Amino acid sequence: MSDTDTLQPQAPEATSLRELAILLIKHRGHHAGKFQLAVGFRLGVGQVMIGSPLPGVMVGIEGVNLVQLPDDTQGEDVVDAAEVNPKRKRKSATT
Repeated sequence: MSDTDTLQPQAPEATSLRELAILLIKHRGHHAGKFQLAVGFRLGVGQVMIGSPLPGVMVGIEGVNLVQLPDDTQGEDVVDAAEVNPKRKRKSATT
């Protein structure tokens, strides 16, 4: 038996809400302010067949976005853009 026969596929480690917020902050070029990730949901209601018909609800993720918060906001998932994506200082031209 080869090594490839015994390898089991592994699920990737989940990305935290904080990590997603940091990625969006960097992607959108924010260098100041406090942000938190917001997740938008869309709900659908209808009949669900599980043996017999039942009333049901389906939940879908519509999208994710950043919400800018007041500067004095603190929390586990609050990200300070100045800390995670500081503005780079330009090198001054010397003459």
